[in-house]
Amino acid sequence: MSFKIFGVTVKIHFLFTAVVSLLLAVDRYSVVPYSLLSVAIHEAGHLSAMLMLKEKPKQIYLCPCGVVIDSNALAQTAAKTIIIALGGPLFNLLPALFLKSSTFKTAMLVNGIFNLLPTSCTDGGDIVDCLLQRVKTEWLKSAFKVVINIVFIAVTTWVGVSLFFKSYNPTLIVASIYMLIMLISGL
Repeated sequence: MSFKIFGVTVKIHFLFTAVVSLLLAVDRYSVVPYSLLSVAIHEAGHLSAMLMLKEKPKQIYLCPCGVVIDSNALAQTAAKTIIIALGGPLFNLLPALFLKSSTFKTAMLVNGIFNLLPTSCTDGGDIVDCLLQRVKTEWLKSAFKVVINIVFIAVTTWVGVSLFFKSYNPTLIVASIYMLIMLISGL
């Protein structure tokens, strides 16, 4: 499905709606609505940063792996990319400091912190890419990014397995698998 809002194309992949529907159907603890709201606030942070920089998104794409905002600014300068990348996590983390609701506060903190991880397909990964632009040797940049990804995937997996055996929560294991898939697909 595709439509326009304020001249910006919004595309929604069928699997995005299927994944959201499945998550809502199996959500026993009403966490998914808070998580979805956290994601919407996160993306509003990116859009706000773009507006502050007088940039307009070309397209917003809702796919099974999340939300992708396509912009010309991301190709222009490292500084603009870093400001836009930080907009989402800041919109999660700053309000979380003042929230009382434990479930919503947790969703905001997890979304903000997860997106700051310096791994592929996260805002933190985009920031690392910008910071590595000054490194001229391609293999060194690639090796550095692979090492960062492997370290964070290993830590996330270890914490996820511990959490799973302690409280039967597979969330971080799923996140580790997602990060591994994104790493492999980017190689």
